[in-house]
Amino acid sequence: MKSRRELNVEATRFALLTAARKQFAHVGYSRAEIGQIAAQARVTTGAVYHHFGSKKGLFLAVAERLEAEILASARKARIPGSVFAPASKNSSTSVLLLTSSASFLSKRLRSLAPKLGVRSN
Repeated sequence: MKSRRELNVEATRFALLTAARKQFAHVGYSRAEIGQIAAQARVTTGAVYHHFGSKKGLFLAVAERLEAEILASARKARIPGSVFAPASKNSSTSVLLLTSSASFLSKRLRSLAPKLGVRSN
């Protein structure tokens, strides 16, 4: 069982990632403001810096979470023709593109991380 502190950390991270994803999608990276993201998540700006180090770190975490969601959906669907299922004649081009895009996104983000001053996992 997780401690109350661990649950609070998870809840804070989740709230920040959710608010940041909406903000980045709505106004873009350059116009997104840490203060607005923190306010939407109902935490202080210090929490953003504590959990992610910077706006760039937060953006990278949002992108990695999005990638994980895409790949999890592909695994769950056991998409024919994807890397998660044996090849079949009924493979969907759009789904293949989606899984390929997630892989590309992951590689691109990892290559950009050092330039952004962010450590990637």
